[in-house]
Amino acid sequence: MENTSYISDISYMIENWLYQGKSIAQIEALINDRKNSGQFPANLNLVNAFYDKGSGTSGCAFYDVNTGETIVGFAGTNLDNGLLESGKDLFADGIGIGVTGINPNSPFMSEANAFLNSLKEDGYTVTTATGHSLGGCLSVLVALQHGIPMTVTYNAAPVYINPLFISMLSGIMDQYAADHDGRIIQFVSSDDWLNPLSDFLGGTYLGERYTLHNGSGHDRKDFLKQDEQEYIMMILTMEKGFVEGKLGFSLDFDKDGTPDLLLDPKQLLPKNLLASPGSVGGAGMAVSVDSQSLWFLGLNLTTMRVEDLGWIHSAIAECINKNDQIKNDLEGRHDTLSAEIVSELEAASLNQLLSGINESFAKIEKKTDILATLKSFDAYSITRKFDEWGASGNRRWYADNETWSNTDFIDAVAKLKDSAFVLQHNIETTGEFDYTGRSGSKEIYTYDTLSKIGDAFVEVTNGLEPKIKKVFTGSGLREGKQDGISEALTEILQVESDNLIELQNSLDNTSQIAQGLSKNFEAMDEWIGEAIQNQGTLTTYEKTALPETYTAYLTEAEILDDVNDVLAAFDQQVEERSMELAKVLVTDYGDLLSRFNEKCSAIIDHITDFETSVKDIHGWMGKSITSKYDKVEMVNNFMENGDIDIVTPQKPKFTEIEDYHGALSTAFPSEIVEAIADAERDILPSLEIFHSTLALSETFTVRVYDLQNYLKTMVEKGVYKSMELDCIVAAQNGIGQVLNKIMFELNSLNGQLLDSSKGSAITQFTNLINEMIALMGYFGQLVEDCFGVKLEEVKPTVSSK
Repeated sequence: MENTSYISDISYMIENWLYQGKSIAQIEALINDRKNSGQFPANLNLVNAFYDKGSGTSGCAFYDVNTGETIVGFAGTNLDNGLLESGKDLFADGIGIGVTGINPNSPFMSEANAFLNSLKEDGYTVTTATGHSLGGCLSVLVALQHGIPMTVTYNAAPVYINPLFISMLSGIMDQYAADHDGRIIQFVSSDDWLNPLSDFLGGTYLGERYTLHNGSGHDRKDFLKQDEQEYIMMILTMEKGFVEGKLGFSLDFDKDGTPDLLLDPKQLLPKNLLASPGSVGGAGMAVSVDSQSLWFLGLNLTTMRVEDLGWIHSAIAECINKNDQIKNDLEGRHDTLSAEIVSELEAASLNQLLSGINESFAKIEKKTDILATLKSFDAYSITRKFDEWGASGNRRWYADNETWSNTDFIDAVAKLKDSAFVLQHNIETTGEFDYTGRSGSKEIYTYDTLSKIGDAFVEVTNGLEPKIKKVFTGSGLREGKQDGISEALTEILQVESDNLIELQNSLDNTSQIAQGLSKNFEAMDEWIGEAIQNQGTLTTYEKTALPETYTAYLTEAEILDDVNDVLAAFDQQVEERSMELAKVLVTDYGDLLSRFNEKCSAIIDHITDFETSVKDIHGWMGKSITSKYDKVEMVNNFMENGDIDIVTPQKPKFTEIEDYHGALSTAFPSEIVEAIADAERDILPSLEIFHSTLALSETFTVRVYDLQNYLKTMVEKGVYKSMELDCIVAAQNGIGQVLNKIMFELNSLNGQLLDSSKGSAITQFTNLINEMIALMGYFGQLVEDCFGVKLEEVKPTVSSK
């Protein structure tokens, strides 16, 4: 059951129930009864309804539990509730629409607008408006006022008919229509009286009109019949696909800003091939089979060849041109993927890591003379300086007024020398040496340096290009060829071109036969017989025998097994190649990171010691050195004995003397002073960078191992987008949609022809059409297998009688 048609129908009943005074709860119960008896869609729940006694307008809202959509419906001219109530609707029809005009914001629409506003306030988003007859007009006006995306009307009244007294209404409505970006769909029965009359009187309709060739009049109930329901659902599916961007497209293959291939969704609307050329819609609706309809059929088949197969021809040609460009731009795609991967590595801090190594140890490499000087620092040269300043035996030495400690100073110098030695060793030492391991066997130790590791990072990064190129190598798809996907596409597109020629010839022939049947309608069985006797076949061209099965079709087309399902093969290739590339990247960078971290672990303590030692020695150098000693003088010792001084033996007099010797740095050899200053200026900042580099290495390690998880997406982006297969796939999707439409039209045609029981001529003619359907089915199956475009299954038609 299609939602809008059933809501348009039940809106009349809801108006009657509201007029009778029934509550919303009572109406909901009545609707549930209809659901239980299969007379109303079970997925639609009543939200609310209104009835305006002043204007006679009424509306209802339903919530679709399957889609979450809210649909509003409006009743049309209702003659069920007495002359007075009917008169209100008739007044709206005759005077409101025909004379004074109604606009979306007029007083006549106030209650309908208030109803929509109340739904919004309650949290409902109305996605569709619908109605029959006058209700169709009201649904359009509400959609214009409230910006409803989809409006579906059934045998609707026009929005106005040449207003005589409000000349500005047409301008107002034109502005509303220009501002409205939703879709308005009109379904009209072939024998409806209202639409032809409105057209004759100059009525204005908005949106797309689809005519159902069902022989029905104005009655809304006719839209609930099975054939009509199927047709309405097909059209609305197509229209929603258009709104959602699933149907129709504009493709710019050469990226010059101008579309190269356009597919109008209207082209996908199935037509009734027995109806007059130019008729929109009506596929599947009954049209009598006679001389005129068969003549129309011949014209429509010719149009199909020119428009539909012509579009497919253009699509295939654009795909071939694009594929040729893809093959010719293989290096460009290599570069694109390389740039993508390098970009990801840069995002993982590779550049910062390389820069950190270069800014730290690579710079220190140029300053190893500083380390060599510090490594040769002799602490005792300082203490010997003390001897020059004075005999140290009877002096007490102080540094910044604290007792001097030879041990502390000598230990500080030793720590500086050791750390300088380790740094110099790890920077300069290369090569390898032999040694005897614990097991007694000969072992070889290879010296590793951070600079060598940094160079190895650069080497691995620069060596990515040939490894990335392997991503493009065929894998089960043109095994061993450098560009397997485009090679396979070349064969597929050639088969499509050959198929198209066969289909064009077949349509030409079928069109000619249809016109022959039309001209000889009264004696077409005899005409068919003469055609068979004279030509031995119905065809007027050299026809290729139709393969009995799809497998036979592939064999005849000489399509290898590895061409089937190109996109699946492409995905498999991306899967395999991205895993291989991820393994290479993780292995190469992982090994280097292990070397880097191992080396860092071995020297990090020494680096910290060096930083501490340089700062410690700098502190020692700034200390003020003083010494103290006792000056001894012998003085006489007089004793008084009356007036006589008695001289006793002399005794020593001690006086503490303090000497200032200046800063300790003055005792340092000049080359050491200079080396300490150089270390502070050139080496310590580089070691600070090194600490940051250690943190970056941890980040890079995590990102590299994560790389294997998202490399497939990266490879797919780098290969798929750079190959621009998306344009080719989109074009093939369009081919599939057009083939779907053609097969639907041909299948519907055969059903009508067989049901007409017009004799053996029609039976033989339908056999010819079935062969076309089968060939298109093979073509469509190829498109589906290769590009994942799902086509509807269309089987050869047999009579329903």
